[in-house]
Amino acid sequence: AIAPWLFWSAYRLIHTPSRRTHLIFTLLYATLILTHNLSAFLFTPVLLIYVAVLATVKLQREPQTHQSLKQAILSLALGGAQALGIAAFYLLPFLLESQYINLQRASLNYRDFFIPIQDLFSLPLPFDHLRVNNAFPLALPLPLIFLGVLAIIFWRKNLITVTLAFTLI
Repeated sequence: AIAPWLFWSAYRLIHTPSRRTHLIFTLLYATLILTHNLSAFLFTPVLLIYVAVLATVKLQREPQTHQSLKQAILSLALGGAQALGIAAFYLLPFLLESQYINLQRASLNYRDFFIPIQDLFSLPLPFDHLRVNNAFPLALPLPLIFLGVLAIIFWRKNLITVTLAFTLI
């Protein structure tokens, strides 16, 4: 529930930077870290890609805003660092005392937790009504793939905004 608000605050910080939006971004990111650090770890690259896309689009549309865009990106980086500082009372003991728990048994290889790309885009298996437990399809539903491709096409033709395209994807 925090991720959409983080997207919104990053968008506002890129387009209309202010101290208020900086504070909102910092507090939202600190809240994400404090509520679920694994989600923060997985969400941070997505947020960075979103900010990079926003910055690139803004720079292409408004080349004269180079300096204000640079300040907005620095403000985002500072907000992330401040969020880490706010969450330090939770992160530091986790990092310093992790040697005393059995983290070595946990697999840190991300490939263990994601399905292969060929399975992600495969056609769904047919339903067998004679089986008690059917295999749960791991593939993306075809309507979602269609919406993602449609969003990219419409965005490239400037029919929708980058925010709407990113939301559809």
